Amino acid sequence: MITFNSLYWMANIWALSGWLVLLLYPVLPARAVLFAGICMPIGLSLAYLGSLCFALPFFSGGFGSIESLSRLYQNPVAVLAGWTHYLAFDLFLGGWQVRRAMATNLPVTLVVPCLFLTLVFGPVGLLFFFAVQWWSSNEQGTIDAIVGQSGRMS
Repeated sequence: MITFNSLYWMANIWALSGWLVLLLYPVLPARAVLFAGICMPIGLSLAYLGSLCFALPFFSGGFGSIESLSRLYQNPVAVLAGWTHYLAFDLFLGGWQVRRAMATNLPVTLVVPCLFLTLVFGPVGLLFFFAVQWWSSNEQGTIDAIVGQSGRMS
C-alpha cells in the first residue's frame, strides 16, 4: 500500500537522483543535465499537481495569515504537496545554474558549492551563484554579469 510517507520518500529519492546528476555535470553528457534539470522537475511538478488535486477538497487554512498557513500545514497531504513544490523548484533552479555555468565556463569548483547550497537552502544557493557569476565575469558591476548579454536569464 502506498502511504504519504512512501510518496514522500519516492519524491526525495527522485529529486536527490537529479541532484547527483547535476553535481556530476562535468563528467556527464549534456543530455543528462537536461534530463535532471528539466525532465525530473517536470515529474515532480506532476506529482505536486496530483497531490493538490487529491487533497484540495480537504485543505483547511490558507495563505492569508501565519495562523491560516499553520492550519494548512497540519494536513499531511498539504505538507507532501509543499515539500514536492520545494523539490521541483530547487531542482529546476539547480539545472538552470548548471546550464548557465556550462554556457559561461564558470569554474566547477565555484559552481558545486552553489549547487549544494541550492539543494539545502534554495535561495541562498541562488544568491551565491549570482555572486559567483558576477565575481567571475569581466563585466563586474553590470547586469550583464548576471543575466548575460541578451538581457535574459538564459
